[in-house]
Formats: sequence, C-alpha cells, structure tokens
Amino acid sequence: MRTRSSTRSANTNPLPSLFLRLISSGLLLTFSGTAVADVLYVAPDGDDGNPGTKDRPLRTLVGARDRVRVMDAKGTGDVSVLFKAGDYFVTDTVRFGEQDSGADGHPIVYKNWDEKGSANLIGGRALTEWKDEGGGLYSTRLDRDAYALYENDRPAVMAREPNEGYRQCESVVDFSHLQFRRADYGRFDCRGAAVRLWAHWIPAKIKIQSVDFDSRIVSLDQPYAGDLKGTVWNDEWAARTPTRFYIYNSRSFLDQPGEFYMDAGSHRLYYRPRRTPIGEQAIIAPTVSWLIDVDGASDIQFEGLTFKVSD
Repeated sequence: MRTRSSTRSANTNPLPSLFLRLISSGLLLTFSGTAVADVLYVAPDGDDGNPGTKDRPLRTLVGARDRVRVMDAKGTGDVSVLFKAGDYFVTDTVRFGEQDSGADGHPIVYKNWDEKGSANLIGGRALTEWKDEGGGLYSTRLDRDAYALYENDRPAVMAREPNEGYRQCESVVDFSHLQFRRADYGRFDCRGAAVRLWAHWIPAKIKIQSVDFDSRIVSLDQPYAGDLKGTVWNDEWAARTPTRFYIYNSRSFLDQPGEFYMDAGSHRLYYRPRRTPIGEQAIIAPTVSWLIDVDGASDIQFEGLTFKVSD
C-alpha cells in the first residue's frame, strides 16, 4: 500500500496506471490513434442519395466515387466500397482523377460485397424492343452506333465475308485502293461496310467509300499506309506477300446466327440471334468505349468485380 501510495503521489496523471490496469486485464483492445477502415455499400436497388450504409446502400460506381471524394475519414484509414451481387449498367465512362486517390498509404478498394465476380459492371444497355424483319432477322433503333454486341454474355460478330479467315487481294493498286479476286465477292451492299486488312504485318480497319464491281476495285475512305518509299514496301519480300483482308458490316453478309449489321445512316441495328424468342435473350449493346478511365489517380484497387461490355 505504501508503494502504491507513493507512486500515486509522485504521478499526478492517473492515465498511465489506468492503461496498465486495462492492458493487464485484457480490456484495452485498440488505441485512439489506430486507423479504422471505412466502408461504403453499393447495391443494384440502392440510391445514390443514400448514405451508403449496409441498410441504405448507394446504387452506382459514380455515386460511390463521388461519396468517397467527400468522406471526412479519407486518408486516415483504408476505404472499402463493397458492391452487392447484381448488374450495374454504366452509361458513361467512369473517370478517376487525382482527387480520387487514396492518401497516406491507405488505398481505396472497390470490390465485391458477396461472392467474388458476382457484381457485374456493364458498359452497355439491354435491348428489348425488336422488330421482326422476317427470316430470323430482327432490328432495333439505337441512340448511338454499336460496333459490338453481346447475346447471353457471348460476343456477336459483325456480319462479314468470309465468315472465318480472310481473302487475299488480287492486287494493291495503291494504299487507298484494293482489287479483289473475281471468285471471292459478287455484288454486295457496301453502305457502311469496312475492310479489315493486314498489309504484311501492318493491321488496319478502314471504311469503304465505294466499290466498282466491274473492275473489282475497293476504294477506301483513307489510305491504310503512307508514302513508305525506300522501306520494306519496296523490297522483294513485300512484293511477293499478298495483302490479306475481309469485308465486314454489310447487310448482304447477314447469313449466320450471331451476326449483326449496324446501319449508321438510320442508327438501326439488325441482328440474327442465336436463340429465340429474342425477347427472352439478354442482348446488350455497348454505351461506352471505355468502362473506366484512371488518369492521375493512385492507391485505387479493384478486386473481385466483373467488367463486361464496351465498344
């Protein structure tokens, strides 16, 4: 008792001895300076006006990003943004800049709330209003041209000829004109069509301006190469190597299930589905070219999320 009394009289601050008693009894579990992770919740049936709690989750990746920007605790601990299982349709590219970075070594982690891979961020929208064009062909009008399409998570193919592989040019007139072989193509609708070609090892995708079917000359919207005099284009190997190519996005080539054609003039999409009835299939057209753009941000992590669909 005397020792305890003298200690107390020598130390006017009772907190150290209080800490010692709490530690010895196992009651002191955390110190006030310890960083505690903050958590936001996101769900397909949530609302971006909610506080982001488990009972009142947010709804979108954009909503979560914006909420993290104004969190008071940002920088004092890790921040986790948890996405519940389901589909999250993204209509515009979600951009992360410097203001979206983690701070002081504490990352911001966007990840699944439920089973890994069960939260799907989809850069597209479901197509539901189809017109029956007959013969297994359907069409719908879009508010933007689509150069990719997905049916039940399986990519569709922009109508092309040949359906697999490629043709070889009979001759390369110049870098803006190709001549195809007579046996390879008859007359076809070239409105909106394009050429995918490999001139030696140089790939290109270029729209077709016009086709002279008598001379079999394809005129391109722009050259697929420049003036390469004195380079490989003039050597003996290049002269012996045919240019490989195929033509795509012609309505004339819509001959197989899983193929589509985009009429850029009318913004109308024509599709031959793999399965019918078409209204029971999950058919998605892209709404973005890029789902996420990270520019200047650091200490951001994405874990366990599934990213689907883009142009």
